[in-house]
Amino acid sequence: LKMFSSFGLKLSPSFEIFKVFRHSPSGYVSKTFSKKPIFYIFERGFLKNSIENGLIETAKKLNIEIKWGNKKNPDNVDIVATGPKKNKANIFGYGAIFKIKKIDSVHLFYNTNYVKPGYISIIPSKKLCEILCVAFGKKSEEKAKRGFEIAIRNEELLKKISTHEKLFTIKGYGNYFWPKMKRKLFIGEAGGFL
Repeated sequence: LKMFSSFGLKLSPSFEIFKVFRHSPSGYVSKTFSKKPIFYIFERGFLKNSIENGLIETAKKLNIEIKWGNKKNPDNVDIVATGPKKNKANIFGYGAIFKIKKIDSVHLFYNTNYVKPGYISIIPSKKLCEILCVAFGKKSEEKAKRGFEIAIRNEELLKKISTHEKLFTIKGYGNYFWPKMKRKLFIGEAGGFL
């Protein structure tokens, strides 16, 4: 948050995470607890408190012009935020958003029975919970979807969450790479984040 503030961005997390559980294939669960937030959860997209809306409001205050729907050469801009083309993707995610308030910790499932190589995450917020299956490797889109469906049927916590109202399905892709252009700010999928 201090880094965002140093750039003049006023972003507020929608939720703070103080507990993380990492589930191994053997059944062992590694637990991390903290009195200070381990993660901050930010809203994305059209939501009022989203990172995107924070960037737009900051740009307006600084009289920076935003042009939507225009393709630009990354050499001619200061911030690169676009993700890779789908045929260049090497990481795929598939999951769902559920309406549930009772989850207050992040869970990561590393289980080759669901997706190999990859993982499944549970990411909560105030009123919602995201379950996402992430598969690594080119052409892993179907692997991510299949891993999500298998895990929802077999993992007790995921089964419990999935009984709540499903708001929508989510899917996406990214490409882990090291940006080659210097003096640019790479954010979002352009920075390697899914």
